[in-house]
Amino acid sequence: RRSSDLSEQKNGRGGASITFNIGTLLEYQNKIDSAIHYYKEAHRYFSDNHDTLNLVNSFQKLAKYQLIQEKYESALQLYSQSKLLNKKIGDKEIEMHVNEGISVCYEKLGDFQNALMYANLYKQLNDSLTKTETHTKIAEVESKFSARLQLTIEV
Repeated sequence: RRSSDLSEQKNGRGGASITFNIGTLLEYQNKIDSAIHYYKEAHRYFSDNHDTLNLVNSFQKLAKYQLIQEKYESALQLYSQSKLLNKKIGDKEIEMHVNEGISVCYEKLGDFQNALMYANLYKQLNDSLTKTETHTKIAEVESKFSARLQLTIEV
């Protein structure tokens, strides 16, 4: 019964996520060829359903494996597609990782000027996100400290 439920879900978003997760499981088991198959299948579903966020993520995952297989031009195209789609979403963390991937591709292709440019973009976003995260944590600690101090004063 469960396998038939999965088959029915496979035509929609749930099936795409399940397929992507199977790819991730196979990746952890170091069954890379099988993982890539499932990532490609999920990518197709995400595309058919216009699921931009998951499509961006699947482009990155496929690009990563093209990079590992030393297919640098293909990896660069996939990272570039991910970057373009991510502009609709505006996710800075995704943008940061995509810039890192693009930088590595250019480095492997011997285009050191573009590699450096994208490495700098990666670094700027990484620093910005880290700084924002640090400020948020400091604000949380200050808020907790102030609340505890207020309770201590009241007691």
